[in-house]
Amino acid sequence: MVCCTFRGEVSGRELIGCNMSMYGNSNFDNLKLQIFDMSDATKISFTHDDVKEVAAYDRAAAKINPRIKCAIVSSDKVAQKLSEIYQNEITNIPWEGKSFHTVSEALAWGLSPSVYD
Repeated sequence: MVCCTFRGEVSGRELIGCNMSMYGNSNFDNLKLQIFDMSDATKISFTHDDVKEVAAYDRAAAKINPRIKCAIVSSDKVAQKLSEIYQNEITNIPWEGKSFHTVSEALAWGLSPSVYD
């Protein structure tokens, strides 16, 4: 599991940077859950295009590891909408994406058995 925790203002570059560090990690092939915890973010400053860029990277990464669940944790309406955009962008890959209001909800979902277990 990987958890990227964001505080304060969250930019698209930070979101993409978190993904890039995950892809470059030697444990990426075994990763099953990625959580983007934005519950302490005060402002979401990434755009629809940033989310589409993340999804494009994820489509390529899914060819290496198809077992990942991606959770976004935030009660921010912008983050929730961007999560919906992400989920629509990854419909053609085996990864799952979902948004939650708490990290514990994301963990319960992410650690539950999937079709790959």
